[in-house]
Amino acid sequence: ALAVVLVLFGYDVIQYFIFVIKTPWQLDFSDFYFAARTGLSHGWAEMYNTSVSMPALYAVTGNWFPYQHSPVLAWLLVPLSLLPYALALTIWDGFLFGCYLFCWRVLAAGSRRWRLLLLVAGLGLYPVALGLALGQPTMLVLAGVSLCCWLLARNRLLLAAAALALIAVKPQSSFLVPFALLFAGRIRLFAGWALFSLALAVLAVLALGQQGIHDWLHAIAIAQMDVISHANLVTVIDDGATWHRQQQTIHQLDASSVAFK
Repeated sequence: ALAVVLVLFGYDVIQYFIFVIKTPWQLDFSDFYFAARTGLSHGWAEMYNTSVSMPALYAVTGNWFPYQHSPVLAWLLVPLSLLPYALALTIWDGFLFGCYLFCWRVLAAGSRRWRLLLLVAGLGLYPVALGLALGQPTMLVLAGVSLCCWLLARNRLLLAAAALALIAVKPQSSFLVPFALLFAGRIRLFAGWALFSLALAVLAVLALGQQGIHDWLHAIAIAQMDVISHANLVTVIDDGATWHRQQQTIHQLDASSVAFK
């Protein structure tokens, strides 16, 4: 078992450095970095406006993928967006690895040897290494959940709720945790998390406005498309009207097919 863990760990370390060193501009972090810069220079709603955000991103990185994460992540990355990209990426990767170490330190139990084995085994899991290499904020969210557990054990409910609110950085990664805590009888903790999350949601609505929220939904819809080629890249970076017309045409064809059958 130890040999398998070490082999997987070695493979993941190699893959990590291949991603970070060979293709730094193709990492997900570049999307987050340029979203924060767009928000600072054009307004927070414009980071979801593909006609504003996508041309600059595509020109520098070649990436077509629109920013679709919550504005909370972009706000957190504002200080890094003021730095050169290479330095910002290095700091962010180090921060995410620190989050991983924090999760391990708080959650891993047992003897010292066993805990060290868990540390290496965690990095031997390819999704963990890939998420760290791409710069995904999932580890930050998991660190928030771990910190919540640590504070909860010390009866610091308000701080625990604030830590749990870090789920807003990437809600899809841990959104069921608060409800699990609610079903476990942690009503006050759930209420505190709900209040902090509501405050962040209000800030997001005020910062984005109706048009910004519409553009955000449009960006999410683009990201869910199966294939986007360079030939139809204009569909991604326009104001969304072309894409909506295509979707209406598809639905009409589907309806005609059903009627014909």
